[in-house]
Order: sequence, then C-alpha cells, then structure tokens
Amino acid sequence: MTAPTSATGVPTGAGPLGGPASAEIVAQSIPVQVLRTLTDKIYDKRKAAALDVERIVRELLVQRPKEAPAIIVVIIRYLVDDLVMSQVGNYRYGGLIALAGVTIAISSSPELIQDHLPSILDPVLSCFQDTDWRARYYATESLYNVTKGVRSHILHRFPQLFDILCKLSTDSDSSVKNAAELLNRLLKEIITEKKTTYVTNFDLFSLDEFMDLLEERIKTLNPLTRSFLVEWLNVLHSMPGIELLSMIHRYLEGLFKFLGDDNEDLRQKTAALLSELLREISEAVDIQRRLGVGFGALERSLYGEAAGVPAPGLGTYEAEAGHWAPAQAAHLDFARMFAILVPFLGVPELDVRQTALHWLNEFIILARQLMLPFTAVILNSVLPALAAPHREIQTAAETTNSLLMQLVSETNLAALAEHTQLDIPAVLRTVLAHCRSDAVDTRMGCLDWLFKLHNKASHVVVADAALLESVFRCLSDPVEDVVKRGLQLVAQIAATSDADRFDALMADILRLFAKDRRLLETRGALILRQLCLALSPEDVYRSFSQVLEKEGDLDFASTMITNLNLIMITSAEMVDMRKRLRQFEKDGQVLFVDLYRSWSHSPVAAFSLCLLAQAYEHAFNLLQTFEDFEITVTLLVQIDKLVQLLESPVFSYLRLQLLDPERHPYLLKCLYALLMLLPQSSAFATLRNRLSCVSSLGHLNAAPRSPDFFSTKDKFKKLTSEIRWVDLLTHFKYVQGRHERARKAYLSASSMRNQKRSRRGMPTPGSATTSSAPTLPVSAAAMAAATSSASLPAGGAMAGATSDSSGGGGAGPGVAGAQGGVRRKRSGRRSTGGNELWEVGADGAGSPPPPVPKK
Repeated sequence: MTAPTSATGVPTGAGPLGGPASAEIVAQSIPVQVLRTLTDKIYDKRKAAALDVERIVRELLVQRPKEAPAIIVVIIRYLVDDLVMSQVGNYRYGGLIALAGVTIAISSSPELIQDHLPSILDPVLSCFQDTDWRARYYATESLYNVTKGVRSHILHRFPQLFDILCKLSTDSDSSVKNAAELLNRLLKEIITEKKTTYVTNFDLFSLDEFMDLLEERIKTLNPLTRSFLVEWLNVLHSMPGIELLSMIHRYLEGLFKFLGDDNEDLRQKTAALLSELLREISEAVDIQRRLGVGFGALERSLYGEAAGVPAPGLGTYEAEAGHWAPAQAAHLDFARMFAILVPFLGVPELDVRQTALHWLNEFIILARQLMLPFTAVILNSVLPALAAPHREIQTAAETTNSLLMQLVSETNLAALAEHTQLDIPAVLRTVLAHCRSDAVDTRMGCLDWLFKLHNKASHVVVADAALLESVFRCLSDPVEDVVKRGLQLVAQIAATSDADRFDALMADILRLFAKDRRLLETRGALILRQLCLALSPEDVYRSFSQVLEKEGDLDFASTMITNLNLIMITSAEMVDMRKRLRQFEKDGQVLFVDLYRSWSHSPVAAFSLCLLAQAYEHAFNLLQTFEDFEITVTLLVQIDKLVQLLESPVFSYLRLQLLDPERHPYLLKCLYALLMLLPQSSAFATLRNRLSCVSSLGHLNAAPRSPDFFSTKDKFKKLTSEIRWVDLLTHFKYVQGRHERARKAYLSASSMRNQKRSRRGMPTPGSATTSSAPTLPVSAAAMAAATSSASLPAGGAMAGATSDSSGGGGAGPGVAGAQGGVRRKRSGRRSTGGNELWEVGADGAGSPPPPVPKK
C-alpha cells in the first residue's frame, strides 16, 4: 500500500480532520524529512524522528513562547489525525511515538499539560482496541512515555488506565504483556509517591468510577487478572487518603473467591491482603471507639457507658495538628460484611472456609451485640463445622462457637435494643435441626446450646414442642457422652419446672423406655443413675412410682420396677435414700408407702424394699402370699439375684442383725422363707451357709440384754404403727392378681394361635427344641429343673420381654412361658387384717382392694 503525501511531500493519513492543509502547516515547523522518517518501517528510525519532534517542540517553547501553544495544537492534531488514525501501520506506530515525544517536551509546563493531555491520551488509549498486536505494543510504549513525562497529572485518568492494564494483563502477545507490566510498575510508583501528599482528602481520580470498574473486573476467573487486582488493591489500601474500607462490600466476595484459586501464588497474595484488611477493620473500630465517632458513636447510642465503651479521648483538633487517623472516617457495616461471609462458611476449600471463620471470630469480638441477630445463621454453619474432617476447621469453629456462647451469656437479653435482639425461636429451630446430625461433635454442640438457651430464656425453650423429642432422641444415642449431656439437660429442665411439669417429664421418660425396650436394656441404668445424680433421687423415684402404679402394660411396669429396685439397692447415688428408708423416720415412712404402691408390680422388688426399710414382719407376710400365686422361673431368677445382693456391703446391717434374732425375729423367718422357695442351687447353698453360721451361734442369744433393748423394739413399733400394713398387703395381692390374669390371658391367646397354626399345617412356636432356649445361669438352670413338670415353652423366663397380651397390658411371653400349670382354685376368705371383706375368686385375683393411704 502506497503511503499518501501532501504536495510538499509530507505524509498525510485518512483522518477526518487531517489532510494536506494541516500537513503544510506542520511542515513549516518540523522538517519534512523528520515527518517522513516517523513513518519509516524501521523502528529505530521512527524512534530517532520522535526524538527530533521532542527537540523541535522544546525549541519552539523557548524561541517562540507566544506562538508555541498554537503550533503545538496543530502538531498534535496532525500526529493524531494524519498518523495515529491512519490505516497504514507504520503511520500509526510513528504517530504514537511522536505523541509521546510531544508530551515529554511540554511536561515542564503544567498549563500545557492540562490543556493538551486529553487530546494526546484519547487517541493513544483508543489504539488498545486494535487487533494488531504491534499497535497495542506501541500504544503501550507511547502511554508509558506519556505517563513518565507527566507523572501525577495522568492520575486523573487512572480508572481508564486501570481498566486498560487489567485487559493487557491477559493479552495474547507476550511483548504487549511485558510492556504493560512496565507501565503498571510506573503507575504504582507514581501512586505511591502521593502517600504523604493526600492524607485526608484524595481527589486525584474518581473513587466511584474506579470502584465500578473493580466490582466488574473482580468477577474474572483468569488468575493473571486476579493477581493484577490483588496487587493494585494492596497499593491503594496503603494510600492514607484513599478510603476503600468503607466500600469493602464491593470487592470482599471476589477476594474470598480468589482464595479458592488453583494458583498458589495468587492464594498467598490474597490471604495477605485479607489479613491486612481485617487488621485495618480492627484498627478502625479501636480508633472510632476512642474518638466516639462512626462505630463508636453507634455503640454509645446503643449501650452507653455501661457497655464498656470508652469515652472519647481525642478530638477534631488532632486532625488539624497532623494526627488525623484515616480509619476514623471508615464506615463499618458489619451486617453487610457478614452477609458476604456466610456462603464461604461451608465451602469445601480449606483455606477459604478457615479464613471466613477467622473473620467471623473477629467480627464477634469487635461488633459484639451487633452480631446477636445473626446467631441462628452463624450456628447453621458453625455447628456442622465442629465435626469437619480438617482439624484447622474444627479449631476455628470451636473458637467461633465459644465466642458466640460467651457473648450470649454476658448479654442481658431484656436490655437489648430492637435491632440487636437475639431471635431465640430461630436459634432454637436451628439447634434442634442439627440435633439429628450424624456427627457426635455437632450433637454435643447442639446440647450445649440448648443448655445455654434454657438458662437465658427457659420459658421460650420449654414452650417448643420439638425440644423434648430432640432431647429424648439423644438419650438413645450410641455415644455415652451424648446421653449424659442429654440427661443433664433433662435434669436442668426438670429442676426448673413445677411439680406437674416435673411429673410429666418423668412420664415422658418412662414412655420412651416403654417404646424402646432396647434402650431400657442397654442404657436404662445409665439414664436412671444420671437423673438421680442431677436431681433428687427421692423426687425421681416418687414420680416414676406414681406413673408406674397406673401403668397399663404390666410387663413393662414389672420390668421397670425391677430395674429401679436394682439401682436403688446398688447405686452409690442412692446412699442417702437408702439411709432414709433404713432409719424409717417420718419422711422415710412416707417414701416407703409411695414406692410400695408401684413396687408391688415386682414381688422381689417389694420384698427388697421391706428389707431396706427393716419392715421384716411385713416382708415375711409378703412371702407368705407367694403360696397363692404361681412361682415362675422369672420369680426364682430374681430371688437368686437378691440372695447374691444380700451378700453385698449394702445389706451388711442386715447380716449383723441376724446375730440378734430376738430383736429381729421376722428377719430370720424371711430368709428361711426365701430358702424354702429356692430350688437347690448355688443361691440356695449361699443362703443356707449364711443361716447355718447364725444357727451355730445360738448360745449368744442367752446373753443378758441391755436396758434399752425393749425400748428400741417399742420405738420401732411406735414408728410403724401409723402405716396400714394390712392395706399395703391387700394392694400387693391385688396387683399380683392382675399380673396373673394377664399371664393367663396371654397363654390362652397363645394356645388359640397355636391351634390355628396346627390346623393350617404350620409349625408352632412351642415345637422348638430345648436347645434353642436361652442359656440360664447355673442357679436358674437348677430352678428350671425343679419346675420341669411345668413344661416350659421355648423362650424361657426372660425378664422384660415384650408383651403382646390383651386386657390392660399383661405379662410378656417370658413371663407367660414360665407358667407351671394351672393353680388350684381357692374359696373366698377374708384378708388377714383390716375390716373389709376381700373376696378371692377362682383366678386368685379378686376385686380391687381399698386404696392404700399415702403418707
């Protein structure tokens, strides 16, 4: 392509304002040879011509100062219109480098720079859109020289330069990128020079325009562009007069996304920048609190002096004295910043999640009560993080959880301002939702929060219907620590409840055991002991007794009483309760009667209760009633266990009392009665050996008695005279009659089912071989042998087996399977004491007895 020229041989382009006319005017100031050389194909010649243009413009300013401005306008117009805007590549390249020479020549005159810089920059910047990489390269070179010449004057166009450099950071040509990097360094150097100049009011360029560009560019996925943005944010944040902290919400999300980039160098740069930003936020909070401005003023309006907000210690005059702190003007919107953090609290990237939690921890420390409205949102992310697979995340989450819980503990919720209120129902819903988590640490964290919420607002927490469901689910947890923590919460709820609420809570626990027999077997003892440890054992047992007395499922009631009785005898938590029963003072008598009503569901438990209370005469009367009921293998196994317990330290007082049969005549009768009930087994041998030791020491009873011997006996009779023992015995017979009717109903229903199965040719459960029966202890095996004529079915005497009987909850299969034939019929007779007739029918149960008075 032939380059166009004017009549005088000056090169002219195809620009809209150029042409021969402007070329002729320029030729009068710049030699034609120089202008021709500007369009040469060789770079060095074009560069030499640009230097000549720079020299000529300088001479014009010195030799013809009045005419120079007008001539410079013509020269710039020629270079732009005839060369830079030309379609010929060499013309564009020469024009760009010549514009840089003109800029350097006029750089010593601020007025000329102000007048001509826009007309120089605009055409240069437009060349960055050129598809020719050479045009972009020479435009970068020209812009570098222009920037170097005018220095800080170019900062008014900083947003445009920033946008161009951002695009050039990903240019396809390496030469263009290298040139852009040089320009980028120069621009940073110029910005840094202004650190000490613009301290309180930076007005070199429009921050709003820059932030619009930054907000758009920070969404990029290119690591090079991201690295470019991080570097520039570092530079601008180091400028005292540039307040970017107030606009952090416009780029904070992008920086957290940068943390998840695959580029290691970018992640390190971003982490350093975020750390610096967080430090600046902390510094700003501290300064504003001391000055009583911004965030400090907001805190003072919310909490006043009582909240620990320091009084202002500095004033505006310090700014005039040169002590102005840039952070004091920052607007800190913690709510907006927190909203940005929330999505990153649960991301899989370790660095991103850990940094987000660290920021959240600092926000809780700095903003304090202002973070309370976000408690539910925070816990929704923090509770799962307590069980994160990475230890770093767990540690950060534990810190967040601890800080938030401490904040709630120290805050008077009733005195909070409206927009800092803690939404307890929302927090409770979040915690209860995470109680179903599979992670142990999360479940433990939820229980800790339920404790805290109950302490702060028990009326709100208890009113939630889902609370007890979640807590009781924790009682079935496979992890013992979760069970114990859940029990502590149940105890706390019960301790702060009235009597009706307490009884309802204990009834709920019993229903849980009735529904989940597996839980009763595996964790029943732990749950009951922990409850007695946290609450009054007497209150717990009284409440359980009231519920079990009316329990329709007789098999469950018997099993539950057996467990409660074993715990009462053996548990260290029940020492005081056992002592009260043994002393049998007024309170002990009332407790005895209250427990006896439900303990009647288990004959051995009722007998044990009498032994603890030293009511040996009534205990002997109980044993005598056993002749009226079927002696099952289950009963014999329980007697076997009781004999073993009689050898424990708990009953040491009872063994010592055997040495004084004159004072405790019925004790010896009780033990001999047990011996008569037992088949000859290991338990039989143990008890016989014990009683043999006593009988061999019969000569001791011939020793003289002390004067207070008879008074002690009279005192015990006086203490027990107020208890209606006959009514208690009648109640025991009535309850046991219900159990026997239930066993009969179960056997009858089972027999009918077996007959139907036989008619259909199906095998019956009773046809199983004896080898399938559960293995019994040695003593129990002897008992089974002693009752072999009863033709026990497979299934044996397993206490606590599930009941499916009809008629108000009968005994379970284990109890029914232990039937040893049909008991003989007895005619009706009066009860051994009392004034009412108790008619005993053929089933041995009779009509309900009169109610037993409660002490």
